[in-house]
Amino acid sequence: MKKYIFILILFTNMALAQDLEIDIPISRIELTPGNNNLCYNIKNNSRQYYKILIDSTGFSTGENEIVDEPYLGLLNFRIYDGERLLNPVSGSYAYEKNLKNANPSNKELLTFRELYMLDSTNISELYIFYKIYKRIINIPPKKSIALCTKISFPIYNSSADNGSLFYDIKNEKEYYFQLHLNIPKKMLKKFSKILDQKSEKYIIFSGIITSNKVNIILKNMN
Repeated sequence: MKKYIFILILFTNMALAQDLEIDIPISRIELTPGNNNLCYNIKNNSRQYYKILIDSTGFSTGENEIVDEPYLGLLNFRIYDGERLLNPVSGSYAYEKNLKNANPSNKELLTFRELYMLDSTNISELYIFYKIYKRIINIPPKKSIALCTKISFPIYNSSADNGSLFYDIKNEKEYYFQLHLNIPKKMLKKFSKILDQKSEKYIIFSGIITSNKVNIILKNMN
């Protein structure tokens, strides 16, 4: 009986994942030195109203299969050399972030706490709740949203978390690029007070989505 329940849960999660799609609309990405705009679409292929956590200010520098609370809703990217997944040669977690928007003050976070009747009085934890709330995006049935995120290679510095990564990729050589989003269902319960606020007919997405693979090449402008 347990085996059949597991299969049913797995099938349900796969069906939900297929409802939403990450699509990179171009077949080839050419990157030049410095920051480049990488644009992609989040599509709702179903008749269900979905809300999904997405942060387009940067990609997570964590492992694809590991999601910590502050990075819930951040996409990862993957680089392939043929069929081989490339791993970063090194990573650094000591640089100054450059966020699009100023961080909320402690007073704003306490106001946010009262508005959504949160139990926590810890400022750091309230900041995580605030970031999660800002990542909620509603996608009606059969609609899509277009997002763009800054990216640079071979060194990627994320403005969405504290990480930087170095990829040993060669100029003028083609690789494959893919986006990956993991939103574990078990992590969403803690944030239910803010996730349930925006509309009752929308359900929050949980699961794993991977985009289509596209060619990527680093162009040396010298």
